[in-house]
Amino acid sequence: MTKALLGFSGTDSEFLAEALGCYSALATIELVKSAPPGVPTLEEIKEAIDNFQRAFEESKYHDSRQVALRNKWRAESKKRLGKVALFLEAVSDDDLTHLKEAFRLKKTRSRKGKSKVSEKE
Repeated sequence: MTKALLGFSGTDSEFLAEALGCYSALATIELVKSAPPGVPTLEEIKEAIDNFQRAFEESKYHDSRQVALRNKWRAESKKRLGKVALFLEAVSDDDLTHLKEAFRLKKTRSRKGKSKVSEKE
């Protein structure tokens, strides 16, 4: 089965750019728009990203409350995007089209020499 590993490593500004790119791509995928309960909606994903962005901008002034909020919303954004990625993996039947649209992927080799897919770092 194909896997998308969502590390979202990098600075907060890199994370924000990647999260917004993922959101834009997910907004064009019909499967995501009609996902079952338990999969975050596009509105829930956008809410988390917007809250992260707001806290990120306000934390530049070293307000410890805003830094804590920034960290909270970054984690929440990653969690919600990860749930959508898992949903797309489950319904993909090894068709990477939708995953490639929304997430950066690359092929890696497992220990037994079989190829599998993971996120680019």
